[in-house]
Amino acid sequence: MYFKSEKIGLIKKFHLFFIIISYPQKFEDYEEEYKNVDKKENPSDAYLLRREYFLSFAKIIFIAIIGTIIGWAFILLFGKPEEILSNILQILGAIFILHGTLFLRGWEIQTFGGETLFEKMNRWIYRFQISFGTFIIVVALSCGYFSRYS
Repeated sequence: MYFKSEKIGLIKKFHLFFIIISYPQKFEDYEEEYKNVDKKENPSDAYLLRREYFLSFAKIIFIAIIGTIIGWAFILLFGKPEEILSNILQILGAIFILHGTLFLRGWEIQTFGGETLFEKMNRWIYRFQISFGTFIIVVALSCGYFSRYS
């Protein structure tokens, strides 16, 4: 049995992403198995919205701090980067963010409960791409900022 609970770990998410891209039929098998996993009762919508708001804010702050530290460390280790590198990183970050936004599937995959494996993976891929794109942009911007003062 691939799923022991409703919660899906990071490694399984990457594995399922690979399965979605490479073997869509096999993913449908996982979807069937995931339907049989015991689900917890969901808390109220207001609680979920409030929790997700603060969790997403905390994640963005965390990403900004880590990106800034890595940008600062890059300057300390390698010196001032060429401006083109910063530009390429910013463009790459924007591509991740835009692709994540355009890739997000909405109503066409929505079920009544909204908790199928496909819907969860769709949200995770979106969040990963937005977070990773933001991280890359913050690294590029912090490299530019710290290179002026070092």
